[in-house]
Amino acid sequence: MTDVHFHPGYNAATLEYNIAVIKFNKGASDNYKSYISGMLFNIDYSSYVLRSVDKDTGKWKIPYYTFFKWEDQDCPSWSGIYARNDRVLICTSLMLSSEIAETECPNPYSAIYSTLYGKIGIVGLYSHSVIFGNSACGESAKWLNYYTYLYPYAGFAVSVLGGSVDLFDVTGEFSINTPDTNMFIVNKPADINMSGKTLIGGDIFAVQILARSDAHLEKRDGVSTAALLDIKGAVLAKNGALTSCEIALVGENAGVVSANCLDLEESSNTSYEVLLYESNDDFKPVSYALEKSDIHVHPGYDSKTLAYNLAVIEFNKDATDSYKSYIASFPFFLSRTSYTLRTINENTELWSVPDFKEFGEEDPDCSRWSGIYATNNFAQLCTSNKLGSDVTGTGCPNPYSAVYTTSNNRIGALALYSHSVIFGNNTCQDSLKWLNYYTYLYRYTDFIVSVLDRTIYTFDSKDEHSKSTSGIDMFIANKPADINMSGKMQIGGDIFGRKGSVERAIVTTPDLLGINGAILSKDGVATSCEIALIGSSAGFVSANCFEQKGSSSAKYEVLFYDAKNDSKPISYPLDMTDVRFHPGYDAATLEYNIAVIKFNKGASDDYTSYISGPYFEIEHSSYVLRSVDEETGKWRIPNNVEFQREDQDCPSWSGIYAKNDRVLLCTSLVQSPDDTETRCPNPYSAIYSMTNGKIGIVGLYSHSVIFGNSTCGESVKWLSYYTYLFRYAGFAVGILDRTIYSFDFGGEYSTTTSDTNMFIENKPADINMSGKTLIGGDIFGRKRSLEPSKSTEASQSTETSQSTGTTSSSPTLVSDIADSAQGLTRDAKIAIGVAVPLG
Repeated sequence: MTDVHFHPGYNAATLEYNIAVIKFNKGASDNYKSYISGMLFNIDYSSYVLRSVDKDTGKWKIPYYTFFKWEDQDCPSWSGIYARNDRVLICTSLMLSSEIAETECPNPYSAIYSTLYGKIGIVGLYSHSVIFGNSACGESAKWLNYYTYLYPYAGFAVSVLGGSVDLFDVTGEFSINTPDTNMFIVNKPADINMSGKTLIGGDIFAVQILARSDAHLEKRDGVSTAALLDIKGAVLAKNGALTSCEIALVGENAGVVSANCLDLEESSNTSYEVLLYESNDDFKPVSYALEKSDIHVHPGYDSKTLAYNLAVIEFNKDATDSYKSYIASFPFFLSRTSYTLRTINENTELWSVPDFKEFGEEDPDCSRWSGIYATNNFAQLCTSNKLGSDVTGTGCPNPYSAVYTTSNNRIGALALYSHSVIFGNNTCQDSLKWLNYYTYLYRYTDFIVSVLDRTIYTFDSKDEHSKSTSGIDMFIANKPADINMSGKMQIGGDIFGRKGSVERAIVTTPDLLGINGAILSKDGVATSCEIALIGSSAGFVSANCFEQKGSSSAKYEVLFYDAKNDSKPISYPLDMTDVRFHPGYDAATLEYNIAVIKFNKGASDDYTSYISGPYFEIEHSSYVLRSVDEETGKWRIPNNVEFQREDQDCPSWSGIYAKNDRVLLCTSLVQSPDDTETRCPNPYSAIYSMTNGKIGIVGLYSHSVIFGNSTCGESVKWLSYYTYLFRYAGFAVGILDRTIYSFDFGGEYSTTTSDTNMFIENKPADINMSGKTLIGGDIFGRKRSLEPSKSTEASQSTETSQSTGTTSSSPTLVSDIADSAQGLTRDAKIAIGVAVPLG
């Protein structure tokens, strides 16, 4: 080992400067010239190589090799050095399959060689691999293999060996004879999230033979129904009802449960029980009351981010504890884990046979959908596995409640269900995609010991361990990343409780006719602007439905639809002093595009209206457009259409939507020109939702972005954005000094506290509006002035030329164009007047 010279910067943990120079056969004369491929080698003409010796004959095997493959897109996100430094490592997903490799495991190649001008030189040496999964022996989902570039270390070799080192590149042959330790890694490695991944390196043969040997020694059957029935288990009950919350037992009279399964408000009077499964001889649950004083929530628990989402509970404290339970520790083998769900049959009141599913690879979206997962290593496990709605007793998809794993005839809890992120807003349908997050338990062993003052037992793939020291395990070192939740919904805790209490139905035309409604009128003409009623004398309306110029002489009225007398609108004048714009409203960016209005102020208000809360069932929502027949003056039957999933372009067409969570709802739905009075496509004016027999308004139309420059015609694509109203309940309370009623699938609630809800935390992203047009507010008013004529296309051509000149760099509202007309000649005003109203 005196002839092994490690680079002075070598770090075994981060694998910086992972190189050593060795000397051997020192008495021999050296007449062999070898080359290192220099910086400008032709990597396209390189090969990955693996040399090996036949164990039976002791002779060299023919080298394995394969041609170069371009580096993988995940290379920077899986290696901190690679991410921060240029030309330090080469990365590839290429490897020998387990069918070829001697170890019966997939093998990385050991070196990279290149050839040029008849010379062969070595480019790099294998350093390490990052594996998606935890098995070094098995066809894992993905391997990325990193190789150390050698040319920067030529000076280091000279400093050890003396003499010179020969290199070549595309310019020719050259040599380095100056000692230099080549401290070229300028930037420290980036912090890399290794959740769901394993790092191995060095002698892969030894690592894999050991892994294969351990696998043969170890019981590899995985978790089975029989194994789950052979151990004790428990779930939480709340107010006498079974929950989906598994309790990971710690002995016979204590356990761990997710904190978001508990009602932690001081005023809560929720009662709890622990329902214990003891053996498969008697499937009857044993019930133990759980006192609030015996619930110990982790001090770092945050109900918003779900950091440290764990609590220790104690029950049946007088009993002697003779039961030994395990928590699975690290390193575990995910390939031998199962997701489980314990339930009790409602008819027999006996334990059902546990549902379980073998481990599935983590999803590539896991880190993009969870802030903790994205910034902290091994804080959570993530999977898209769930029970289908046709299997569960709730008639809805269910996440599994816990993760168990087995090794060497031991079985233990690995993780508990924390929460789910759902693409879409429906918790009771087989939604497009669910990602379910589970809290790793082995991180919390110190905290458990500190509460219980007792030894707890863990195991890994090698052996059993005990833990008797205490601590708090504040291991989530990094704050959760900001996650864009637009188009997604987060739920957690007791999934059974959420689903069992909800009656869902689509909002239909008769439903809409059965509730009061209103629209705004401007200068005696009905607009497309819906008013979200707050009782019978107030409401929300989009701020851009009003002219805010000081010289405006526009007169506004509220056209009220009375469900008990549905023939003609009841008209109430609206004074602009009773229009209160949100203080954050920006007419250019359309931030805080909302106003509260008061009308019919002398009337007694005996009507209760609802706003759909943050967890409404959006797939049971309807887009609605109310309008008045201009000839009869009567209300038309409302146009409505069922919810459609949000479009993939929604974030790239709206700066607010892209940077802020639950500010806008977005859809590509519009009414076809054949169905509209204006003979143009119309966005819907509002969104309504219904849950448990209540109908509430979800959002109001704010604006549209159109691909193309025509607001009247079958454009290539419309995206229409709607303002979520639940955010503005506190703003309305401050103006009206009255209670605002809301509901979601968890029940009805009220807002009584004034708050301007300045919730748009991030400024809108810069959006490229080239080829697009932004319009908003009263769509009817804009389109009446653009009615297409079969005899001429002058109006459309005028509109197109005008819009093209104003949307190439930043979005411009059509009303702003109209305002600019004030300084034009009479003829110019008439030309633009064909395209847009002059206000």
